[in-house]
Amino acid sequence: MSEKELEEIYQLYLSSIEVYNYAQDRAKSKYEIAHKFKISSKNQKNQPKAIQKHFDKLKTDIKEFYILSIITTFEKIIFKKIQQTRGELKKIIDKGYGQRVKNNQKVYFRHSTESFIKSDTDIFSLGRAIKLLEKQIKNKELFNDLTKIKEHRDYLSHGKRRNVGKLSKFTIEEIKDKLIEIINSI
Repeated sequence: MSEKELEEIYQLYLSSIEVYNYAQDRAKSKYEIAHKFKISSKNQKNQPKAIQKHFDKLKTDIKEFYILSIITTFEKIIFKKIQQTRGELKKIIDKGYGQRVKNNQKVYFRHSTESFIKSDTDIFSLGRAIKLLEKQIKNKELFNDLTKIKEHRDYLSHGKRRNVGKLSKFTIEEIKDKLIEIINSI
């Protein structure tokens, strides 16, 4: 299920790029389409450059949108798995401690057992979830790639500000494949 979600987003990205290529070709061949897009230059000779500049920006925006979409879907999947694990651990602790209480055995911190399990607020950010994943991901290079992908996400989602994240060298397909590999390693 989770791998399928990331694949679907990637396929939407590929479709968007096809639409982009078609629109770009039409705009280059018919300047009236460029006029509809409000692409103009002061000099008619520069019109092809203005069209190219517009479509270069559009392609960058499409790519960034889908990178963020894949990463946020990954986050959703990871947080769901963390929540499921947290629920199972809580049941195990409650059952184990509950049995000891029924048998009149001494139980330390009986009323505080849930606080030994991380709460949703303890794991509410991708950075904190990545700390949990560090022990789960056996391939250290893959874990390092995950931190680079997070940095890329931070850079894009915080308005491409300096000193907040940084771009990675990964293509959108590589990002998708690495995140699927991480999900499958959990």
